Amino acid sequence: KDQSPLKKRYTAMATPTYQAATPQESVAAMGLRCYPRGDKPFLGYGTAGFRAAADTLDHIFFRVGILAALRSKAQEGQAVGVMVTASHNPERDNGVKIVDPMGEMLAMTWEANVTSFVNSPDDKLAESYQALVDVYVGDKMSLQAKVVVGRDTRGSSPRLAMAVLDGVGVVEASVAQSIGLVTTPQLHYVVRCLNSPAYGAPSVLGYENKYLGAFKGLVGAAAVQGNYTSEVVVDCANGVGALPLRSMLARLRESGLAVELANVGDGVLNEGCGADFVKVKQTAPNGLDMPEGKRGVSLDGDADRIVYFFKSGPTYRLLDGDRIALLLARFFAIKLKEAGVEGLRFGLVQTAYANGASTVAAVEAVGEAN
Repeated sequence: KDQSPLKKRYTAMATPTYQAATPQESVAAMGLRCYPRGDKPFLGYGTAGFRAAADTLDHIFFRVGILAALRSKAQEGQAVGVMVTASHNPERDNGVKIVDPMGEMLAMTWEANVTSFVNSPDDKLAESYQALVDVYVGDKMSLQAKVVVGRDTRGSSPRLAMAVLDGVGVVEASVAQSIGLVTTPQLHYVVRCLNSPAYGAPSVLGYENKYLGAFKGLVGAAAVQGNYTSEVVVDCANGVGALPLRSMLARLRESGLAVELANVGDGVLNEGCGADFVKVKQTAPNGLDMPEGKRGVSLDGDADRIVYFFKSGPTYRLLDGDRIALLLARFFAIKLKEAGVEGLRFGLVQTAYANGASTVAAVEAVGEAN
């Protein structure tokens, strides 16, 4: 039977209709509600990602989460990483960088996109988001994005990591995985393994197994010579590097290396310790008793930088990246010669930051042809 006019009226009132928000509207709404940029200053994305005072970065991290999800979709749904760290900067700072599917740094062609998007005014965020989708993602938006998030031990890192996860979550058909407290190399490794399973197990334990296996294979057959002793003290910069090293101590000793840890989190991150401090000050980090001849190693806050040092008389001798590379090059050159390998070219890659003297030494170590 026909409904009465009164019943029709109440039926209509009880079943209201809503217009669904578009994806770009959802992005802009969450950004404005939870992570507004407001009048915060412009930041540029470079080799180190974004870095600044931690209390100015919430909107940056939210938007980086969005970008990481779009980057994953643009890369056919492959996993992309996001690392929350400011490396050797003081504890009060923080930063973020994106890791591409093969565990490498974000492609330079995307750096301008990242800078432009994260600096968009709040009222232009939806428009900027849609422009990225139209140009770089297109019909791949239906693919599921996967973003892996790691963080260092800074007090601000849990909050900022959550902002990244929120950014990933606001992009439809996206999955975010937090792997907690990890070094930057560990995050790079996990991302690579997720996209190339043959490379290894995509976990922190998988990283440790691969790292220790490579170390044992490298030095296992090397004879101890001269004054060398297989002992080293590692300055962990009161950062995240102490965590994986602690769990590897016993297996490193089994492989012939005794490791002592210092600055493992009982002090302030990167304050009077860490690779940058040792390199700039040309002295041992705080808390280390360094008798002559004892070898020391310093990491930075996220354990992707390393320097060696030792005391020779009243002076500290530093082995930075160039010198470490040259030592390894000479070691490999000797082993290849001992093995009687011929016709194999051996190369050493240097960056634009390498000094001229190290380049001359590199040519001597590996040969002009290489």
